[in-house]
Amino acid sequence: MKQISFKRICFFSAILALVSLSNAFGGTLNLVTGEWAPFTSEQMEGKGMCSEIVSAAARKMHMNVDIKFVPWKRCEHSIVSGKAWAAFPYSKTEERLKKYVYSAPIATSETRFFYYGTPKLDNWTVLEDFKDVKMGGLLGYFYEEKFKKAGIHADMNSDPAGAWKKLIAGRIDFFPQNELVGRATLKKDFPDHVSRIGVLGKSLSVSKLHLIADRTDGEAVKLIHAFDTALETIKSTGEYADILRSYGLSQ
Repeated sequence: MKQISFKRICFFSAILALVSLSNAFGGTLNLVTGEWAPFTSEQMEGKGMCSEIVSAAARKMHMNVDIKFVPWKRCEHSIVSGKAWAAFPYSKTEERLKKYVYSAPIATSETRFFYYGTPKLDNWTVLEDFKDVKMGGLLGYFYEEKFKKAGIHADMNSDPAGAWKKLIAGRIDFFPQNELVGRATLKKDFPDHVSRIGVLGKSLSVSKLHLIADRTDGEAVKLIHAFDTALETIKSTGEYADILRSYGLSQ
């Protein structure tokens, strides 16, 4: 009788576990996200870069995906209430880590300072360098507290459109925004000004983006681990890199 290798046993065990999880979730991963083009968007083919990555990994898990777009404030509630297995894309925070288990990174978010015309602080080193310029921003974003600690009196807006209009009008000198999101917004809503808007070389922040699931739900946690394995698979086959390239990025 031939001996079955340890690797083969592990492989079949993983398959059985995945079949069990697939049955538990009805063969479909119910996910929630919000509008954040080009990472996620109900208006885009493939529903955005992160949605394409998540869907590709799900196919390797032999599962379907049902991605619902809801206001961002409802995403986490959907997880806790059991309406969704996971939400995406989220960066890590100490508060979220207490409640959610994170997948491996699915993408990277880089926030940079956009300016109109000629930059005033192309070689900034610390946030305090922005004390004497007119800074813009969005209410509730991670940098709001950072600006306060650095003594920056920012003109905070409730929506990005308002901040972009102020930047173009010269009412603010800088607007920090995820670079991909910012460029997509400008191309769509302010195409006549794209050529005059640039970004400072140094990033305000660089963070990884993940799926998050309820850490108290044992089955959901197992599914996160299975997703991570599938994510590694699409990276090894080149499918992940192909998705990034289609959005003008490299792995």
